[in-house]
Amino acid sequence: MFAAQTNRVLIVDEEPEFRKTLSRVLGNEGYDIQIAHPDNEAMLAAGEQRPDLVVLEMGRPRSAGLRFLRALRSVPGCSHVPVILLTSQERNADMDEARKLGVRDHLVMTQFSTRSLRSAVRSNLRNKSEPGMN
Repeated sequence: MFAAQTNRVLIVDEEPEFRKTLSRVLGNEGYDIQIAHPDNEAMLAAGEQRPDLVVLEMGRPRSAGLRFLRALRSVPGCSHVPVILLTSQERNADMDEARKLGVRDHLVMTQFSTRSLRSAVRSNLRNKSEPGMN
């Protein structure tokens, strides 16, 4: 549990209630949680906090999530931060673009569970420094 206490996770979502839920679930795992709306607030949080991982909900409009990803990659110290995408669909053109922008993992909301989220976060943080994982 000690390693988890030092990892900062930025949760980016438009829905305040879902941000709170994700924050509670991951906070209970010992992560240092920062929450933000997917606009300038999220970019400020990423720049100031230097998260170890980002959980990004790709809602509507999807272009907002892609804009956030593009901007995140330009923030000093955030070019290789692992991103877990929460999406409503298994595959689409936006997912291909998101992968090009460094999204390592995604969870489909219809199959979402707190267990799968915790597992994806642990896995991505454990593997974040392995070669070929960025």
